[in-house]
Amino acid sequence: MISAHFGLIFIICGLFFKLGVVPFHYWIADVYEGSPLIITYFFTVLPKISIFIIFIRLFSPILLTSNIMMEVSRIHMPLVMFVSCISIAVGAIGALYQANIKRLLAYSAIVNVGHILLALCAGSKLGIFASIYYFMIYILMSVNLFSILLYVRRYPLRSKLKNLVEFVSITHSNIYISVLLIISLLSMAGIPPLAGFYGKLFVYISLISSGHYLLALYAVLSSVLICVYYIRLIRFV
Repeated sequence: MISAHFGLIFIICGLFFKLGVVPFHYWIADVYEGSPLIITYFFTVLPKISIFIIFIRLFSPILLTSNIMMEVSRIHMPLVMFVSCISIAVGAIGALYQANIKRLLAYSAIVNVGHILLALCAGSKLGIFASIYYFMIYILMSVNLFSILLYVRRYPLRSKLKNLVEFVSITHSNIYISVLLIISLLSMAGIPPLAGFYGKLFVYISLISSGHYLLALYAVLSSVLICVYYIRLIRFV
């Protein structure tokens, strides 16, 4: 049992580092900013899919067949809850002070991963469904956002597009891209009736149904702060 505890702790730390959640998040904003956009696009989407599957397998009691692993997973679940809550707070506050678009998306990724892990903390089938649904929406919106950035930066005058204030040029060049970007951002902010709203709604319902009322309240209140930096970006489009 002790060896299982130590082993799972090291596995958790490794997965937290790859996901970029607090306190292993310090690298993610710098890597997002310093990497070419297409490379950032790649490791924002593909690695998280496999890591997310591993997390579901390790921390979903209804999927575990070993009694020892079920007990170990139950003991370490409060750690996942704590990291999820801190990640949402740090990511939301950090995104408010970012002028660089890729750094803002990095902190946004921290927030979204926090919500995904929070749904897994429900420990139910509904929680697994909520986390999978939220994750799918997050991946699709990320693909959409990075595709728009890659499309816009094809043009020579916008090849160095980095800061939020530079996005005002998108409206004057292509209104369709501007509208698509606004819809994607509103969806990630969780504005109804877009898909991102239902992703967050399922997370809240899964937490409430499992008796985690304070976690659900915390997630709802944090979503208000999360909307601020998405709307702030929309203001420049």
